[in-house]
Amino acid sequence: MITSPDDDAVDSQASSTSFDPYGQLVKMMLPRASCIAIYDRLSTPLWVSDGCEGPDLMHVAQEALATARRNDLGLEEYDGFAREGDGETIYLFLLRDGDNLLGALALSCQDSSAGARPFSLLQGLLRPALQALARELVNQYSLVDLRRDLQSRDGDLQLLLEASDAAEQSDGDDFEQLVQKFTIKLDCVMGALLIPGKNIEFTCSGAERLRSTAELLEKTRRHLFAWMQVQRRTLMLNKAPANSPLGALACKILACPIRHDAQQIDGVLLFFRAQNRPDFHLREARIIELMARRIARVLQNSFDATTGLLTRSAFEQHALSTLSAVQASHCVAYADVDRLHVVNENHGMHVGDHVIVRIAEIIRAHTPPHVYASRISGD
Repeated sequence: MITSPDDDAVDSQASSTSFDPYGQLVKMMLPRASCIAIYDRLSTPLWVSDGCEGPDLMHVAQEALATARRNDLGLEEYDGFAREGDGETIYLFLLRDGDNLLGALALSCQDSSAGARPFSLLQGLLRPALQALARELVNQYSLVDLRRDLQSRDGDLQLLLEASDAAEQSDGDDFEQLVQKFTIKLDCVMGALLIPGKNIEFTCSGAERLRSTAELLEKTRRHLFAWMQVQRRTLMLNKAPANSPLGALACKILACPIRHDAQQIDGVLLFFRAQNRPDFHLREARIIELMARRIARVLQNSFDATTGLLTRSAFEQHALSTLSAVQASHCVAYADVDRLHVVNENHGMHVGDHVIVRIAEIIRAHTPPHVYASRISGD
């Protein structure tokens, strides 16, 4: 399969047989044609007659199609031309569907004793064949678009399944691997998951790395958090307004809130894509929203609602996973709040809860990454 940088070429291998009748028809109509070739709009040869040698015809077609794509001539009715050579004339017919360039038919003919035939004469003679060939190219491009759409939908379905399964089976530590995977699959330069209240904050780089992901995140997080708290919905920013604080960024942004409930926004899931890459689409936003909901569900099951620290069961899973995967020394520190019942009895349970929350905040503030802190309730 011959492809192009923008993936806009017709599959020449699949199309060679479908274009053969048109090439043979032109050959019958012009028996003196020594070479006939059909090209798509990116100058990819789709059909070439037998015995067609030499690069001249291809060079002429490439030049004409490049000129038509750039529209350098500024002529909407630019249909082609005839270029005379040494006893031979090359004719180039551009194929269009309205304003859309489809490709070209190029051929070379031996000149008769009377000289080369006019371009308009051959164009009129070949008009039915040119119109039929243009319709065939329209159909071929429709098949290319349909195939690309199906491939995109297959990819979306795969992302949905991965987002559903992986997030459902993940805990707070595995989220980084999940975000890393989706950063690459979505062709982003960076992904990030920020949940300050649960001491979860990390960034993942894509295949194309930024010079300073920390600087990009620092410029956006405050504005995005503030926007999320007010709007409470997904932000898809393919082009920021000039007066926006995010307008100076050279990245497209897809940001989804991590919700604790219908009202509270605990964090944000972020993806940054380079400006020269395609825009984020609504289907990608829906996939990320699903991923964010699954993350929120896992967080509710893995973290204590009062303190934001890991639950005992989540801590035990982390500990077992860490101890079994890494051959290194580890340390477990256990702290008890002595005589907490005295505070509860003298000042009320709500004051006792406040003491626990303040202790948890201090622990969270001084806990480095990949160190797990948990609240073990009861005695």
